[in-house]
Amino acid sequence: MVVGAVVVSSLLRAFVGQMFIIPSQSMENTLLIGDRVVVQKVTDFQRGDVVVFSDPGGWLEEGPVVDPPPWDKVLEFIGLPTQSTPGHLI
Repeated sequence: MVVGAVVVSSLLRAFVGQMFIIPSQSMENTLLIGDRVVVQKVTDFQRGDVVVFSDPGGWLEEGPVVDPPPWDKVLEFIGLPTQSTPGHLI
């Protein structure tokens, strides 16, 4: 049953929606640092939509790259973001 739940969760994260943690104050007054958002992946973009994308230019001030603990990797695989999740911008 647990394996089935992990498989379903991973498929949902890959094709339907994914959760992210807000990493910076760029959206303050609307989204605060540490807030979590769920992104829908099965839609087209329209003007005014909030979009999540990978940090292309190292804009986020991240410390030295440290290998995340094993439980962080498991949580990320299941679809739950952790503080060690690679940087994404909104």
